[in-house]
Amino acid sequence: MNCSGRKNTMATRWFIFNMVGAMGALVQLSLLSFLLKFLRLDYFTATGLAVEAAILHNFFWHERWTWAEQIKNEKQNYLKRLMSFNLTTGVLSIVQNLILMRIFMDKLRINCLSANLCAIVSCSLFNYFIVEQIVFRSLHKSSNKEKP
Repeated sequence: MNCSGRKNTMATRWFIFNMVGAMGALVQLSLLSFLLKFLRLDYFTATGLAVEAAILHNFFWHERWTWAEQIKNEKQNYLKRLMSFNLTTGVLSIVQNLILMRIFMDKLRINCLSANLCAIVSCSLFNYFIVEQIVFRSLHKSSNKEKP
């Protein structure tokens, strides 16, 4: 249930997912900027590290906000969900971001932060369905069983 006492619909989860994603994008872009400017890492390494930071950030908030309703009875499987999240959307996000960064920066000559923002937006829809259908799918089944 959300704050108003109503059950989250898929549309509500999609909206919340995007709010978490927007916060994660800020984490990713901020860290990318820091890694490039102050640590002088190459954009490829910096992108991978920034994406992973955003993945961990997003998982934390998805657990507490996006899919909190389904998780309320599944607290003990936190590490399993974290690993599942990281091995699905995490790996895909890193691979997608790195490929898209190569295309946007090397081929299209877009600056690094703009290219990264384009990569984030490009990956968003795909990642929602991966998380919804793989990471939190079993929780939907268990929360549906509780209905009278």
